[in-house]
Amino acid sequence: MGDYDFGLRNRVLFKRRQEFNYRRNFGYFMNIHYKLFIYAPDDDELVSTIITAAASAGAGQIGNYSHCAFVHRGWGQWKTGEGATPFYGTIGETSRIDEVKIEMRCPANCAAAVRKAVTQVHPFEEVNIEFIRLEIIADRGSLE
Repeated sequence: MGDYDFGLRNRVLFKRRQEFNYRRNFGYFMNIHYKLFIYAPDDDELVSTIITAAASAGAGQIGNYSHCAFVHRGWGQWKTGEGATPFYGTIGETSRIDEVKIEMRCPANCAAAVRKAVTQVHPFEEVNIEFIRLEIIADRGSLE
């Protein structure tokens, strides 16, 4: 049989069946999205640039609205290791700066493009981007 992945095939068939059952039983469609979290320095211009980059790659679209994001303010802390090229801080020392956490919704088919777009405009050497899977249940007439 070679390298054929029966596990993958079964997962795909299960997912299709699950989506069919949602439509048949509830009259709903299930769209797979991610909640996108991006951590960045607290700089209004940089935050706008990151949101614009993510939105141009497909994130932040909710109905007829684009560039939708929620921004939390806080601080980030890290200790820079040997061989790093830090945006801020000194190797071997603990650093702390004011940061933001940007939240956006991202369709599953755009996730890789969004990661690439954000990484290109983000100043950190190691960009902290997280994707959490969401299942958006929508009426037949309101597919997003």
